[in-house]
Amino acid sequence: MVVIVLVCAAIALAWSWRSASYRGEGVLQTPTVPLADYKRYSIPLLDGPAFIAFLEVRKEFTPDEIAMVRSKVATGDGVSPWVRPAFGFVKGDVKDLPDSAKLENQFVGAEIQVEARNAELARKLAFATGDYVSDALIRGRIQDFVGLNLNETRMALGKLENEALQNTFLLAQQQQRLIELRDINRRYPEAGRENPRQVVSLEKGGARYFSPVTQLVGVESYIAEINETLRKLARDREKLQSDIAFLERARSEIDKVSLGRQKLISLEGALSENFRNADKASDAVHESFNTAKFNVNQIRYLLNDGLRFVSPPVVREPSYRQIAAITASGLVAGVLLAALIALVLAWADGLKPIAGRT
Repeated sequence: MVVIVLVCAAIALAWSWRSASYRGEGVLQTPTVPLADYKRYSIPLLDGPAFIAFLEVRKEFTPDEIAMVRSKVATGDGVSPWVRPAFGFVKGDVKDLPDSAKLENQFVGAEIQVEARNAELARKLAFATGDYVSDALIRGRIQDFVGLNLNETRMALGKLENEALQNTFLLAQQQQRLIELRDINRRYPEAGRENPRQVVSLEKGGARYFSPVTQLVGVESYIAEINETLRKLARDREKLQSDIAFLERARSEIDKVSLGRQKLISLEGALSENFRNADKASDAVHESFNTAKFNVNQIRYLLNDGLRFVSPPVVREPSYRQIAAITASGLVAGVLLAALIALVLAWADGLKPIAGRT
C-alpha cells in the first residue's frame, strides 16, 4: 500500500514540476495612443500565425522554441490572452476617479504576461510580445494616417473645387455688372455729378439708387475680394493636390509589406520620393511637405522612443507553493486509493469462507 501512495505522490510531483512555468512580465508604455485607438490597433494580436511568422524572423529564437510557442498560442485568440490594457490605478482607486476618467485618461500601456518552460525563453518571449504589440500599434497608426487622411483630403478638395466654381461664376457676374454700370455712367454723366452723400435704405434693393459712380466703387471692391478668395482657393488646391499625391504614393508603398516597422520605412521612402522633384518655390507645396514630414516623424518617435517597457520585463520563478500543493494532493489521493484497495481486498477475503461452506 505504501508503494501506491508513493507512486501517486511521485506522479503528482512530476506532473506539477513539468507543468510549472517561468513567467515573464512587463508593462509597455503607449504614449499618444488613447485607449480607443489601442483597442482598434491591437486586433492583429488575435492572429496567432502572424505572431509565429514574426518570431521566425527574429534570430534569438530556435526552431524548437518557436514550436513550443506555437503549441501555447491559442487558436483564434493568438497572443491576446498574454496582453491586456494597463491603467494607472488599482481597483481601490476607481471609486475616487470621475466616471469619464476611469479608463481613457488613466490608460498607460499594455501589460504583458507570458509563460515558458525556462527563464531565458520567458524573458525573450516577453520582449518579443512587447515588440509585436509595438508593431501592431505602429501599423494601425500608419494606416489611420494614410487611409483616413487620404479620404478626408479628397473630400476637402472636392468641396474646394465647388467653392472655386461658385466664386468664378460670381466673379463673372460682377465683372459683367461692372461693364454695365460703366455704360450707364457714360449714358447719364450728370448722375455722376450728384452729391454722393445721400441716405438710401439698403433693404429691398435700395442700393440700386446709389449713383453709378458709387456703385462702381462697390463692385470693384467686391471683385477685388472675390479675386483674393480665388487666389487663396488656388493655393489651398495646390496644397491639397500635393497632399493627395503623397498619400496615394504612401498607400501604394505600405500595402506591399505587412509589418508596422516595414510600413514605416516605406512611408518614409514615399515622403522622400514624392517631394524630391516638387516645386521648391511653391509655399503651398512646402507647407504640404512640412506637414507630412511632421506627421511621419511623430510616428517614428512613437516607435523609437515612445513604445518602450517601463522597465525591462522581469522573470518570475515557478510557484513552488503550487507544486507542493499539487504533490500533497497526489499524496492524499494515493492514501485514499490505497485505503480503497485495502477495503476491496478485505471484502473479497471475507467472501472466501462463505464460498467454501457452500
